[in-house]
Amino acid sequence: MPIYVQNRDLFSLLNSEENDVLDFKSSELLTNPNANNRYKLAKHIVGFANNKGGRLVIGVNDEGEPEGRYITEEGALGTISEINDTKIDPSVDFSYSIYSEDADDLSEGSVFVLEIKQNSNPLPLAVVERSGRKIRKREYRIRAGESTRLVTNEELVSLFERDRGSSLNYSTNIRYLLKEEGIPADLKYKPNYHYDFERHFDQLSSEENSLLEETLDYDGSGDIPDEMYTLQSALVISSLLLGFQFKLLHESALSSEVSGEVEELSFGLKDLRPEDVILESESNPLLEKTDMEKPGFLPTDSTSTAGFRIPEGSKVCINENFTGFSISSDQFTLNISIEHLSWGVGLPERHPESVREHAAFGRQDPDRKNSTLNAHLEISSEFPYPNQDFRQYKLYKAYCEEIVNIFQNQYNWESYIEELPHEKIFQLEEKVDEILDLID
Repeated sequence: MPIYVQNRDLFSLLNSEENDVLDFKSSELLTNPNANNRYKLAKHIVGFANNKGGRLVIGVNDEGEPEGRYITEEGALGTISEINDTKIDPSVDFSYSIYSEDADDLSEGSVFVLEIKQNSNPLPLAVVERSGRKIRKREYRIRAGESTRLVTNEELVSLFERDRGSSLNYSTNIRYLLKEEGIPADLKYKPNYHYDFERHFDQLSSEENSLLEETLDYDGSGDIPDEMYTLQSALVISSLLLGFQFKLLHESALSSEVSGEVEELSFGLKDLRPEDVILESESNPLLEKTDMEKPGFLPTDSTSTAGFRIPEGSKVCINENFTGFSISSDQFTLNISIEHLSWGVGLPERHPESVREHAAFGRQDPDRKNSTLNAHLEISSEFPYPNQDFRQYKLYKAYCEEIVNIFQNQYNWESYIEELPHEKIFQLEEKVDEILDLID
């Protein structure tokens, strides 16, 4: 006979699938709290707390269907509190909800939902056996996918060092120097990464049925066409994918990051090729204006030495309207998104100190013809640890962290400004240019 669930929250919970934060258990764990059932409860509680917390739904079968048995709130809370005091060390933070026939939540019986908080103690949690007041044995477990398993040696070290981060986030601004008509500015001093941008721009402008012919009609006056923004987004993405800076990433860099924790690399890095790229949408107006399948994103020349390096087995997906791209496999996802593109005052043709009043207040010097394309990048990554092998987790995390390090070191606008020559150098160069013009 089916047991009907009236409570909406409980109904939604029971229609979810078991995962790393949800587990279904029989009511027997609480209605018959013998030594074996107390141990089972303890190991599941510890497993959740050592990962990111979760909910233990007691009183249902493996499919989440209520068993129709009665669990008393007082008895269940007493059992769990005793287990927390005697079978778990350090103790865990938890809360609970009970749904019952008496509250019209169910047509029969009751369901007890135990919500376990992520461990906030300096030490990881363990299932313990005591002899009097002393602990004789500790057992460390972790929730991974649909199971609660013993931790590996490497995971135990990670838990003690509190290195359990399964995500990273970073943001930065990348600036490209442009002339007022939207093409790269021809300046002597510019960031190294800007050369990738210029090289890619030149490649597109030399293609037959050029992508630029129909989109670069902007004369620098009036509102900037949406198509121009889309084109500049595409240029930013493709210049990143072609950037030589990322070619410098080697397996040895990752190996040094995880030395002592991973004996050997279990994946290699490869050069990004057109076949590794997936376009999220091929109906973008920018793509429809050209015969190129992936307009200028990657060199078709197999001898090219520039470009992103990605782990074997991963793919690159370019977002719709070129708002960013992701590198992903079953083990990790690295997202690089362009939040917004804007035009502003360009890099001074003299040292910033000499035009401070213009740069600081965003006023355009009427004698200058340059502007700045500002791409705000958000970089985030997720690793499904501990649902994957610990070594793989450490390696993919090291890869993503190295990508962030490259952005920090190679795309740092402030460092570029600091390295510009002193104002007197600019003045000398201007004089030399004047003399050369007179000679000509």
